[in-house]
Amino acid sequence: MKFSEALKHVHEMRDDKVLLSKKPWSATSEAKFAHFERGFSLSKQDREEGFSGVLDKEDLTMLLGYADEKVISEELLADFAIHYAIYDGYPSWFSDLPDK
Repeated sequence: MKFSEALKHVHEMRDDKVLLSKKPWSATSEAKFAHFERGFSLSKQDREEGFSGVLDKEDLTMLLGYADEKVISEELLADFAIHYAIYDGYPSWFSDLPDK
């Protein structure tokens, strides 16, 4: 599934799963829900398939909650989540989005 599509399924995500994506990270990047291995690392298979970019359910739920208060497209929502995954913070443009 695509990263933007995966964001629509976070509410179905089990608490023990994380969202992975292939680089280059974008709304259209291939993504999937997976388990962490011991020591909070990606499985060998996930790494070999090129997956990285981890967001857990707690972070995704928080991000989607903030985004739900804004007028935001699917692509910008994906950019918002990807920015958070990379920089552990919100992009400066997020506060400029109009409120619902």
